[in-house]
Amino acid sequence: MDLKKKKMVGVDEIERKNVNDGFDQDRISNLPNNLIQYILSFLDTNNAVRTSVLSTRWKYLWTSLPNLDFYDDKLMHSDIKIEDEVIEKDFAKFIERVLLLYDGPYINKFYLKIVKLYDSEKVNDWISNVIMRNVREMVLDISNDVLDGGLFFPRSFFSSETLTVLKISTESVLKIPSSVCFSRLKVLYLGFVYVSCYDPYQEISFSCPVLEELFLEECEWLEIEIVNITAPFLKRLKIKDYPYCHDDRLYHCQINVSTESLVSFKLTSNLPYKYSLSDISSLSNANFDINFNSYGEVINGHVTTALTSISHVKNLTFSSHTIKALSRAQLLQHVTMFTCLIHLRLIVEYDKDTDRGPRFDIGLVVVLLSYLPNIESFLFSNHNRGTEQNWNLPTIPEGSLSCLKSVELKNFSGSTSELSLVKFLLKNSTILEKMTIDFERSLLADPVKKMETTTQLQLLSTGSPGIFRYSRTDELIQEWQRGSSFMTVDC
Repeated sequence: MDLKKKKMVGVDEIERKNVNDGFDQDRISNLPNNLIQYILSFLDTNNAVRTSVLSTRWKYLWTSLPNLDFYDDKLMHSDIKIEDEVIEKDFAKFIERVLLLYDGPYINKFYLKIVKLYDSEKVNDWISNVIMRNVREMVLDISNDVLDGGLFFPRSFFSSETLTVLKISTESVLKIPSSVCFSRLKVLYLGFVYVSCYDPYQEISFSCPVLEELFLEECEWLEIEIVNITAPFLKRLKIKDYPYCHDDRLYHCQINVSTESLVSFKLTSNLPYKYSLSDISSLSNANFDINFNSYGEVINGHVTTALTSISHVKNLTFSSHTIKALSRAQLLQHVTMFTCLIHLRLIVEYDKDTDRGPRFDIGLVVVLLSYLPNIESFLFSNHNRGTEQNWNLPTIPEGSLSCLKSVELKNFSGSTSELSLVKFLLKNSTILEKMTIDFERSLLADPVKKMETTTQLQLLSTGSPGIFRYSRTDELIQEWQRGSSFMTVDC
């Protein structure tokens, strides 16, 4: 073999050796600790802890990860069948070991989801351990009846200066002091919680100077008469009380929210409590879905206080439940207080229990609009397809809709009552510029019915050129309408 060939062979062997050496090396382990910990932060806690068996160097790398998450439902849904007692024991030991070895400067996020029955004292110990480590975000998702006692946080927790997000979902008693101050909290969610007070007081106060989002879902305030929430920078407020299937118990408890920055407020409730909002001139959007069957001075006070709180709103969404409940209680005229209202949305919900019963009374729409002479746009979305009611609409004073410029009718089925509503709007809206009609799917699937409905709408629009716009129409109808002198089409 000549010298040149020997040199080439030597080069090939060296290159192959370098390539093999590259594959043999554990390149990840050669990375600096902070970079490895950054990679581990994308794993859930269970898998991050498992990396401790890779080598001696990896044994404690996970112990300073910023986020800790524990959920026992993964064990329950695993392919391996495990006895409940084993799940509970192993899961509890795992959490205790992680918290014992954890040596991070603080916990950024702690997430705990449990669906099995655990000793309350043990769960409260876990939470207290996390609280002492200056947790930033804490999310507790505890299924029904899994604690044999309530949640007991140390009093110091309720004056935390590090917590920014707190979300608690559990059908358990949560004891709190009469005064709560979260100086850095921006998001607060309490769901299905029975709130009780440590102290023998019937009034509690929350001070949250930088809170931006608040969601109270089906909470019950035990032996508490007044709840004061002060949050000057609160932007989004959502309250959902007992669903409509619950009883109509009324409580002598008032929830007061004081804020100067509120933008949106959604209330889904049968008004077991009195809700009062103050300093909310900034409120832009409100959504009310209230339903109640009881009558009398107490419920009337709850309704009036809630409506008065949002009287300056400009964009308002009402559910059909709300309109029917106000009408039954003879309180519908209270909407006259909405003197600043410009945009109104009315949503008729689909209800499988009443779908074969009477439709929503379109006459209530007419009465509602007569109390709101300043609105400029109106959206009506009808998802109810019950039997047709009497479609003779009530008369209203002339000029009641003198400001209405835009109307949108969604899920339009072509019923007699809906056509009557179109006729009413065309007749009474003196400056109406556009009416958009969105046909429902079943109407689109029936060419004959669709053609009949379109013809009826054309007849109603005589004398109102350029008013209608149709959406969800197919090519046949679009072609037919292009020859019309008084209709335009959104293709």
